[in-house]
Amino acid sequence: MSENLALDLEQPNDLGNERENERNIEEQQNESDNEEEKDVDEKSSSSKHSWVWNHFTYDNTVKKARCNHCKTLISNNKGSTSGMSSHVRSKHRLLIDENDNSNKNKKQITLQESFQNSAEIMLYNEDNFRKLLIRYVVMGDHSFLSIESKDFHNLIHLLRKDASIPSADIIKKEIINTFNNGIKEIRKVLQILGITTDNASNNNTFLEEVSNELAEKNIEFDNVNQHVRCLAHIINLAAQEALKSLKATVNTSDDELLNQHENIQNNNNQVGVVGSILCKLRTLICKIRASPQQREKFSAQCKVADIPDKMVILDVRTRWNSTFDMLVRARELKEPLNTLSNSDINLRSFTLNEKEWECLAEIELMLKGFSKATKQICAETYPTIAYVIPYYNILLSRLEDFRDSPGRCKEGKEAASNAIRKLLEYYDKTDTSIYTISLVLDPRLKIQYMKDQKWDKRWIESARKKVLEIYKGKYAPIEINNINNEYDSSDEDLITHISKRRRVEKSNEFETFIKGDRAPALSDTLNWWKRHKEEFPNLANMAKDYLGIPATSVPSERVFSSAADVVTSDRARLAPETIRAIMCLKHWYCSGILE
Repeated sequence: MSENLALDLEQPNDLGNERENERNIEEQQNESDNEEEKDVDEKSSSSKHSWVWNHFTYDNTVKKARCNHCKTLISNNKGSTSGMSSHVRSKHRLLIDENDNSNKNKKQITLQESFQNSAEIMLYNEDNFRKLLIRYVVMGDHSFLSIESKDFHNLIHLLRKDASIPSADIIKKEIINTFNNGIKEIRKVLQILGITTDNASNNNTFLEEVSNELAEKNIEFDNVNQHVRCLAHIINLAAQEALKSLKATVNTSDDELLNQHENIQNNNNQVGVVGSILCKLRTLICKIRASPQQREKFSAQCKVADIPDKMVILDVRTRWNSTFDMLVRARELKEPLNTLSNSDINLRSFTLNEKEWECLAEIELMLKGFSKATKQICAETYPTIAYVIPYYNILLSRLEDFRDSPGRCKEGKEAASNAIRKLLEYYDKTDTSIYTISLVLDPRLKIQYMKDQKWDKRWIESARKKVLEIYKGKYAPIEINNINNEYDSSDEDLITHISKRRRVEKSNEFETFIKGDRAPALSDTLNWWKRHKEEFPNLANMAKDYLGIPATSVPSERVFSSAADVVTSDRARLAPETIRAIMCLKHWYCSGILE
C-alpha cells in the first residue's frame, strides 16, 4: 500500500511525460488496430446501443470512432467497444451510468481492483450524487449557498446534463438527516463504558450528574470506575510540577519573562540555578524572536555554522512539552546562539557557558520521556487505553532512574521526585475495571504483563477475577448444563447435541485466550482481533467495547479545534445543531465511519 501510494504521489511531478506516454500508447494501439481492421460498418452499428457511444461518433472516412471530448480516434475493430470504454474511463475519468446495458454482465472485480478503481464502479443516480454533494460541502467547509451559484450549476451540468442540484435548504436538511442516521448506526455498536475527560475538578461534578440522569433512565453508570482521566493531561501536570520545583515555570508573556530575568539578577540567591539558566535561555530566545534585526543576524550565523536555518522555539505554558521542544531546538542551534550572544552587547549577559548547557541537557533528558509518551498516547487511529498502565510504569521507572543516578544536581533530583509524586497521585486512580480489562484483552500484554512487572500474586488474581466476572456477566454465552455424551441415533438429535457442545466450548474462550501466546509487540491490536474473531467471537465483542475507549481527550479536542474552519465569515449564522452535525460528519468521513 505504501509503495503504491508513493508512486501515485510521484506521478504528477512528471505530468508532461505521463501525457506523452498516454499519447504514444494510444498511437500504438491505433496502429495495431489499423493492421487488423476490416469493414466493420455493419458490425459497429450493431453495438451502438452501448453507453460508450454517448461519448463517441463513428467516422466512416477513417473507419474509427472519434472521442467527442478530445477528438482522439479509437479503433472499433469487429464492433468491440472495449478500447473506447477504456479511453473514456482512464482519460476522462467518467462514471458509469447504472442504466448502461454494458454494466449488466460486468464481472465481479477483485479486492485490489476495488481499491484502485473505486471511481470507476461508482454508479450515477440521484442518491449517490446527493451523498457525494453532501460530502463535498462538509469536507470542503463550503457554504450552503455556494451550490446555488450559476458557476457551480454550469460545472455540474457540463458533466451531467440531467443532474438535479438541490437547494441550500435541502442540503442543510440532508446534512442533519445524514448526521441523525449516523448517530443511530453508531449507537448500534457502542455503549457507554467510559467517559474520558481532562482532570479539571468540575468534571467530577459533571459525571455525578451524568450518573444521576442515567440512573433515572435505568442505565447503569459508575461515575468513579467509568471515569477515564486524560493521560496526556496527567503527563503534562507531572512535567509542569517538575519545572515548578526548578523555579522554572513557563511565563505567559514576553514582558513577564523580562521582568522575571531582572528579578533573578537582583535576587539570585532566591532562585534555583536551573531556574535561572532556563530563564536566561528564554530571555535570549525572546529577544531574538522579537527583533527582525536579531532574527536576520541569527539566520546569518546559522549559515556560517553550516546549520539548517531554523528559528529558536519559545515554550508556552498551555502547549504540552513545549519546554522540551525549546531545549531540543536550542541544543541543535547551540553554536549560532553562542556566537550571536557573544558578539552582541545587548545579548552578552544571556550567553550560556558549557556547564549551563550541560545542566539544560539534563533537564532535556528528564523531560524526554514525557514528550515521547504524550505523542504516542494521543493517537486516534489505534487503541491506546490498554497502554495507560504500562506508560505510567515506564515514566515512573525512568524518573526514578534519573533521580537515583549519581552526579545529578540536587534541583534535578527534587524535580524528578515531584514529578513522580504527581504521577502516583493519578496512578492510584487506575485501579478500575476499564484499565484492567483493556490491559488483559490487549493480545500483546494480557495477564503476563502483570507477571513480567512482578505484581503481587493477589493483585494478579484479583484482576483476573474482575475481567472474568464481567465477561461471564455480559459477553459469555449461556452455558447449558447436564449435557452428556449420549444421544439418539437420529440426525436431528446428533446435530442438536453437537451444537450444544460447541456452545459450552465457546464459554471457555477467556481461558483459551489467556493461556495462548502473546502477539508480537509491534502487531496491530485491531487486526489481531479481526483475524481471531471466529476463534473468540464473544471475547472479540468485549475487546471492541473496551479497547475503543480513548486514553486521552485529545482526539475529541482535535475535532473541536476544527470549529474555526466550520464557522467562517461566509457561514457565521449556522445554528448550533448544524455546526454539531457538520463537525461530526467531517470526523466520521475522515475516520471511515461513514462513506
